[in-house]
Amino acid sequence: MWILQNLLILCTVLSTVSSAAGLIRVFGYEGGDVRVSCPYGEGFGKHQKYLLIISDLHFDDAGKYWCGVTRIGRDLYTEVKLEVRPVYHHQSSTVKTIITTTPLYYEKLNEAARSSVSSAGGLIRVFGYESRDVRVSCPYGRGYEGHQKYLCKNDCGYSEILVRTAQKNKTKYSINDDKTTRIFTVIISDLCFDDAGTYWCGVTRVGRDLYTEVKLEVRPDSCCNTVNKIHSIEEGSASISCPYDTESVNNLMFVCRGNRPSTCLQQALITSNITQNGRFRLIDERKSRIFTLTISSLMLKDSGLYLCGVQRNSGLDVFSAVQLEVKEWCCVKTIKMSGSVGRPVTFQCPSPPQHHNDTMLLCKGHAVNNCTDMMNQSRFTLQNVSPSSFSVTITKLEAGDAGTYWCRSDPEASVGNYTHFHLSVDEANHEHSDASVFALFALPAVMLVVMVLVKVYKNKCHKK
Repeated sequence: MWILQNLLILCTVLSTVSSAAGLIRVFGYEGGDVRVSCPYGEGFGKHQKYLLIISDLHFDDAGKYWCGVTRIGRDLYTEVKLEVRPVYHHQSSTVKTIITTTPLYYEKLNEAARSSVSSAGGLIRVFGYESRDVRVSCPYGRGYEGHQKYLCKNDCGYSEILVRTAQKNKTKYSINDDKTTRIFTVIISDLCFDDAGTYWCGVTRVGRDLYTEVKLEVRPDSCCNTVNKIHSIEEGSASISCPYDTESVNNLMFVCRGNRPSTCLQQALITSNITQNGRFRLIDERKSRIFTLTISSLMLKDSGLYLCGVQRNSGLDVFSAVQLEVKEWCCVKTIKMSGSVGRPVTFQCPSPPQHHNDTMLLCKGHAVNNCTDMMNQSRFTLQNVSPSSFSVTITKLEAGDAGTYWCRSDPEASVGNYTHFHLSVDEANHEHSDASVFALFALPAVMLVVMVLVKVYKNKCHKK
């Protein structure tokens, strides 16, 4: 009889269990564990609590549970609803168990719940450049295609939600949900350094929303603190050497002009995928971990800053900077010469001892890289070859010989190895010279004629 009475009392107590602190909804995945957070009021800190902890979840575990706090008389209970969901293969182990509760009615506990926003889908690191845009791609699991998505900052309070799929895009933030790939993307425009910090990709659902943590880093769109300087000359060539680390051996390498890393790859002069582009050529020396850009037929406008870039699979690309200065032919020794048609003229060209066995050249033309070799013409003869110089003589000048000449003994085109001549030809001296010759031969004949006439005149006078 005593046993029957106690059973009746126990049944009566169990049948009257009800929630004293609202409803807690808990979601877990098959095979995982589930954690239930149970609030209780002030004054019950030392009272015994009891809670059903479930590991290795099965679908049969779904249903109603109770969080209990012992006290004299009837214990305090909080109702718990457990839902067990299947695990899909695309989900990582970090998102097998997702725990959520409805907001607690205690103010302090409510604040704690808000401040405990944590990642259920790993960490996304995003890098962007000041004044540029950055793209944040947020993946989500199957079954949430129709749920609202959003990007928020800090504790994700209502005022800290930056953009939602249910609202129109804002000036600084735009959002797009690709339900096929299950990725929603937020673009943050016109970045400033204050935009750096912690964000959250959010997916709404019954209970506590799903969150993925996002760390945004903003860097200045300029490069670099250290700049290597190289010099070359107009019409010559220059080589820009770019070192890289061991981890980047198989990565894309590229070179661009200017100092803006954000647009360097899009505006690249050349890449390791396309190693020849007109005057630009890229060679990758993997053993020394250096790739080199060679620029041929240099022009003055090639002067400026160049960025060597190495693409990274994650994070921002890595850059180094080189300042190229192209000098014009300002340092070429210029000699002005003049001559007369029909007369000889000689060009005196320096020839350093180290160039003694090199080809000696005299060419004519306005540009050193586009001049005509004159050494194979019969009127141009090589003379007085010595360890320090050689000379070229034009035996009989013509009016067409006037112009610009270049002489050198070094096969390489460099400023110090050229001498620049400007030859003018005086045709008037030639005419004057011909007249002088004519006068020289004509004068005796005229004098002879005069003498003959004088003699004839005297004979006539004598006869009379």
